[in-house]
Amino acid sequence: MNGEGLTLLKMDPQLIFGMVIGSVFGIVFLGGIPIGPLMAAGLTALFLEVVYWFK
Repeated sequence: MNGEGLTLLKMDPQLIFGMVIGSVFGIVFLGGIPIGPLMAAGLTALFLEVVYWFK
């Protein structure tokens, strides 16, 4: 999963800012657990792949 996140960040490095803001928002306001930007990128890549699959 982290490998997919690394690939996504190499292709679209501007996503880092949004993921950091989203991680902080999730931790502060939703009581989430910090998992790190690389794993967040992996989950984002998985989510985007599912969205493209249904498109």
